[in-house]
Amino acid sequence: MEALKLGLILIAILAALRRKIPVGVTLLAMGPLTALLFQVPIEPLLNAYKTVAGSQHFISLTALVVIITIMGSLLNVLGYLDRLAGACQTLYGGARTAAVVLPPLVGLMPMPGGSLLSAPLINSILKHPRYTPHFKCALNY
Repeated sequence: MEALKLGLILIAILAALRRKIPVGVTLLAMGPLTALLFQVPIEPLLNAYKTVAGSQHFISLTALVVIITIMGSLLNVLGYLDRLAGACQTLYGGARTAAVVLPPLVGLMPMPGGSLLSAPLINSILKHPRYTPHFKCALNY
């Protein structure tokens, strides 16, 4: 029975994402749906949300993701991402090698949100329309 409930939640997530509802909003909405399906009392659920939202780890991780996003945008606007992508394209193999080498290189940096920083790099390297957003996402992953 639990597998059926989890299946319903997964279907609800997929349906929301198909309707272009933002991932954060979708996942936030799935908490109460999960609680409803598994009959969790509302008070402990609200206390859990309050505890998570006020925790130092949540606040610092959220701040880091925001800062990394801002830093990636600044690097893009200032042209440093294009310079890095251009330099990596001079490697043997060109853009393909650069697209394969950069995500793990950025991922090895000791910071959370490395994919937020490497995604714009992949986007600037693989500009040809034949590279779909899905392909770029999979490559970055």
